[in-house]
Amino acid sequence: MVNQLLMSWEEYNKKKINLPIPYIFSIRNSEQSMVFFGADHSYDKRNLQFNQLREEWEKFLKETGGNNCLVLVESRRTKLANSEDEGIKESGESGFITFLANQKNIIVESPEPPHQYLFQEWTKQFSREYIYYLLVARRIQWHSVLDDENKKDLNYYFSKELIKKDQEETGWFDFDFSLEHIKVIHKNLFDTNFDENNEKFFCQISRPDKEISIINEVARAKSLIRNIYMVEQIERYWNEKKNIFIVYGAGHAIIQEPALRSILKN
Repeated sequence: MVNQLLMSWEEYNKKKINLPIPYIFSIRNSEQSMVFFGADHSYDKRNLQFNQLREEWEKFLKETGGNNCLVLVESRRTKLANSEDEGIKESGESGFITFLANQKNIIVESPEPPHQYLFQEWTKQFSREYIYYLLVARRIQWHSVLDDENKKDLNYYFSKELIKKDQEETGWFDFDFSLEHIKVIHKNLFDTNFDENNEKFFCQISRPDKEISIINEVARAKSLIRNIYMVEQIERYWNEKKNIFIVYGAGHAIIQEPALRSILKN
């Protein structure tokens, strides 16, 4: 049901060119309010979207009186910062809104699917090799947007600590999470040597709205699983009469809008 209500990637690629970023929409009835702030992922406090985010947040609080409110953010690991600037530096828009919500004692949750559920659904469609390759590509791509102080050496992503976390989240205790294995997967996929410095390449192949390789298909599958699960969680909170303020990437906002307008219209 939800799958059929989401915007397709084909339609998304046609429309996104003419849509503003941040992409913001709201749904209201006589009792409740939901605001979806679709952000341009940024860790730069100078980005003007943070002024927009603050304005939307203040309007939301005024409209709801701060009653029965809930904030939903994209990252499972958003830490509570000591200031707005620290929140942006550590977790971008998620860290910023988490700090603001905490000032009002408003609960912050993440409507992401549990790891076990995500990987169970994902592996029904793609091999573990392709899925892990995407995870590494996304880490390299994410690494490229961080400031120098927060950047990590490539070896960090294959450290014992991170491999242990990957094993626990995926449940793949018999899988090879090494850099050497990634290099083999890359060679088999692209017939070139793995180059961690080619950040543009990893950015392009990890995007669900592109069609460059099978890895883009893997990314689309993950995005679909997340979007469906997220819409279901938003519906649940709405049925619990929550006022909801959502801060996620703009792509999620655009794709989910038709589904949310249809489901929450009553």
